[in-house]
Amino acid sequence: LDPGLKEEVRRALAEGLGCRFCASLGAPDPQSHDTRTALAVGFADLVLQNFQSLHAIDDEAFEVLRSEFDDEEIVELVIWTLFMIAGQGFGALMHVPPSTPAELAEYTAWRADGEAAARTAAE
Repeated sequence: LDPGLKEEVRRALAEGLGCRFCASLGAPDPQSHDTRTALAVGFADLVLQNFQSLHAIDDEAFEVLRSEFDDEEIVELVIWTLFMIAGQGFGALMHVPPSTPAELAEYTAWRADGEAAARTAAE
């Protein structure tokens, strides 16, 4: 999956989970969402909202994703979503404080490097 799409999923989940550190790394940017990103963020929110009853997420949710994602991408999205829920849940439970300006700068640089590498690999 595109790093920008995964970042928007991370950002959207941070708000819902209450991880102050994760939320301080950047707010969701719905204006930047293309169809795939909007579907991915919506799916992640659906998982978060139904986390205590995951069986409530039926085949229809996956059929909607299949309009833009192949099966491998759907598996990656599910794994990424659950990984983010676990990590950000940890941050919320442990009351991890917001990032410092230095941590935010390091994260921003790390993301830029990753996005550049992904563009190079795609070419």
